[in-house]
Amino acid sequence: MNLKESFRYLNFLDKMLESARMSVNDPSHCLKTTKTHLKKAANPEAENVVEVVEVDNFFETDMVIKFMTYLIQVKQTLTEAIGYAKKVRVPFDIDAAIATNKYRQNVCSTLRYVQKYTPSKKAERATDYKFNAEGNQVAYYYDVEVSKELAYDRYAAKRTMKDITREADETSAKIDAAMISTTVDFEEPFDVNDTFEDVMTEFIDTLPDGN
Repeated sequence: MNLKESFRYLNFLDKMLESARMSVNDPSHCLKTTKTHLKKAANPEAENVVEVVEVDNFFETDMVIKFMTYLIQVKQTLTEAIGYAKKVRVPFDIDAAIATNKYRQNVCSTLRYVQKYTPSKKAERATDYKFNAEGNQVAYYYDVEVSKELAYDRYAAKRTMKDITREADETSAKIDAAMISTTVDFEEPFDVNDTFEDVMTEFIDTLPDGN
């Protein structure tokens, strides 16, 4: 598989682990519920009845725990294979490139946002107070001219945004090429499109005597 496929498989493993955790965390999968109907105490002619509460089909918790343990091994193997491929087969630090490009995209997003600000002028009404001839304080109203001007170099910011966008695009293309062309030595134990039920069934089939 290539790097892109390996990252997809990591996500698949995480999805399988989450499904396994949900199964184990379900109390009905870990506790067997038995109800004993003590009919005889209330009716000497009746017999007590023992009822085992049925739960919809599920994989035994012991098996799911074994599967989770197996997933740890698979995750470690794949992660180490990815690390080796990135270190030996990619001619640049792909992790640093990805992290830096996120910064570039954040900066461009900010610079794109500030381009919305434009100079403007408007009039507002304000209130103040004065004393009249009788010595009483009275309100009076007057106009306020509000002027807003750019407090930064819009054109320089736009040029910077274009330069950073170009660098981000070039780096993205470089990363995409490496993701596709770089081989990761890993044999998939399950199909990446399998469901949790598919994977668990296949896993159990590989165990000696199914346990």
